Amino acid sequence: MTPLHTAAIYGKDKTILPLLAAGAVVDAISEIHRDVPETPLDAAIRFKAGQPWGLNGGFDYTRTYAHLVRAGARIPTRQNSYYPLPPYLAAVAKAGGYARYERAHRARLAAIFIPRFPHLPAEVVHHIVGIWADVGGH
Repeated sequence: MTPLHTAAIYGKDKTILPLLAAGAVVDAISEIHRDVPETPLDAAIRFKAGQPWGLNGGFDYTRTYAHLVRAGARIPTRQNSYYPLPPYLAAVAKAGGYARYERAHRARLAAIFIPRFPHLPAEVVHHIVGIWADVGGH
């Protein structure tokens, strides 16, 4: 089990970013808890599903999932009946991956602001929204 697995399991999204910046392998394989190989994203899904009111008391793992998929983690395509794919990850998978999900999220937010700032070109509004909002992270 890697430090990234541990950070993902406990939903420590502020720890995940420095680990990824330091070169942690986003799809590192661990077999410590089960006989099935598991990546940090798989471990976070398993832990959250198995402990909905446990250690983190119903903590929302969406930011944890977002950091991992933004860094290139593969989204599981098959989940057993005990650990269904969380809604955020299902939406990212349905969009065709994180980049497409992020682009669509930015476009929806920019569409709100473009009419409010008619003097700015639309691409500038898109850029500002990309800097201002956590596009793709929700």
